[in-house]
Amino acid sequence: MAELFKINQEILYERVDTKVLERVDERINDMGVGKWWTLQRLERETGHKRDWLKDHILNDSRLYKEPKPIAKFTNGRWMFRGPEMAKFLDMKFDEL
Repeated sequence: MAELFKINQEILYERVDTKVLERVDERINDMGVGKWWTLQRLERETGHKRDWLKDHILNDSRLYKEPKPIAKFTNGRWMFRGPEMAKFLDMKFDEL
């Protein structure tokens, strides 16, 4: 019977670490801290998942205009200028 409840500690610690980091990130975000956003933060800010964001926001050419783009994809990761992205989302709100 004890074997039924055997827990893989490595998996448990990994999941706990992930959850703790997510909660810390949420608290920091709640405080408005963060000049740079990740795609995960953009998901939280909009309440939409990656596929929707790609279809409705990331394809907008205004994000990439020079001289100071709001978004870029580098090293396999999206990065966004937080305050500028917040303004962009407000501007685009009626379109979405």
